[in-house]
Amino acid sequence: MALDTISLYLAQNSWEITSHSLKEDLLDMSVYTKDNMKIVLVKPLTFMNLSGKAARYLRDEFYIKDTLDFLVIMDELDLAVGSFKLAKQKYSKTHNGALSIKEYISDLYWNLRFGIGKEQPTEEYVLKPFSDNDMLSFTVAVKQSIPEIFSRFLYNK
Repeated sequence: MALDTISLYLAQNSWEITSHSLKEDLLDMSVYTKDNMKIVLVKPLTFMNLSGKAARYLRDEFYIKDTLDFLVIMDELDLAVGSFKLAKQKYSKTHNGALSIKEYISDLYWNLRFGIGKEQPTEEYVLKPFSDNDMLSFTVAVKQSIPEIFSRFLYNK
């Protein structure tokens, strides 16, 4: 959902999609360009606990040496719905997607975590669709995070 919102933002702000590819059963990737800048959005097609496979493919395909060039977007139970946190830090020790990325590429990268709140039991809650109100809050949070993402990654501020 976050990547869909970011893709829409890019399209609405004169970013040109210069390529799109699908690596069967691994990832869906779109490359956007504007003013000699490039953004690669990648959506793993694996289960979350195997998302490191997609990250490794991306690292190897684009010859990415520094894992701090990665921005991993993930959900976060400990943040309220509608909030987000951008941080350069080691992986989460409890998030299965983060554990997979650690296994396949590194334990240090940028991550953007969006709050999904916490209800019990966790296993059932994280698999349920958002309520309409939560979906609106989530979409607003993604839109609010874009300037910070751009500032950090495109303009090196």
